[in-house]
Amino acid sequence: LEEAKLNTRTDEIRLVNGIKKLSKFLKKKHFILIESDAKPLDLLKIIQSINLKNVGLNYDIGNSAGNKYNFNLEKKYFKHVKNIHLKDKDAKQKSVRLGNGNADFKNIFRYLKKIKYKGTFGMQAARSKYDFHLAEINTNFKFLRKYL
Repeated sequence: LEEAKLNTRTDEIRLVNGIKKLSKFLKKKHFILIESDAKPLDLLKIIQSINLKNVGLNYDIGNSAGNKYNFNLEKKYFKHVKNIHLKDKDAKQKSVRLGNGNADFKNIFRYLKKIKYKGTFGMQAARSKYDFHLAEINTNFKFLRKYL
């Protein structure tokens, strides 16, 4: 899905209508979360068009950093964010160890504290280059502790 794009207004309308139809099948307290690489103001327009309490956004820190999106523009849709992917990407859009890419974790976590973010997080950090995945997870958790 990382290559899925909304190329036309028709694509956006189809997405909005499809999600509205799908949301009717949700049980109470269940959500549909959208993760998109749409530009921040375009994504805001999409989620406002959907306008349902059981449809929110998944914010991917690394993808936003990789796309060089302005976090001040992304803040405009943050009231719709229900989950955040903890990921970092370098200038070549490659996933890297948390803190080694372009993601501005300090600014993001400062904002999350300011708005008293109550959603969930999912670790999506890069895998270990040498199959030492548990050690890599520990390294990433140590990095995150300074922000939690």
